[in-house]
Amino acid sequence: MSEDVCPHCGGELVFEEKNTFTGREMREYRCVKCRQSVVEDRGVALWQVLHDTNEEAERRRTEAAKRPWWKFWKK
Repeated sequence: MSEDVCPHCGGELVFEEKNTFTGREMREYRCVKCRQSVVEDRGVALWQVLHDTNEEAERRRTEAAKRPWWKFWKK
C-alpha cells in the first residue's frame, strides 16, 4: 500500500498488526475516521523464504551423503 488513505472514506490509516504465521506477510491497518480494517498482503514472509532455502540445502546434503564414496574421488 503506497498511500495511508482509507479506500472506504479517504481517512488516515494507522498500522495495527503484522502477521506472518501463514508464510505470507499480512499487514492490517485501521482507518481513524470510519474504523474500517484494511488488510494488505505484502507477499512471502522472510522466514518462509529462509525456511524453504534451508530445507532445500538439507535435501541436497542428504542426497550427497547417499552417493557411494568412490563417486567423490577425482580422476
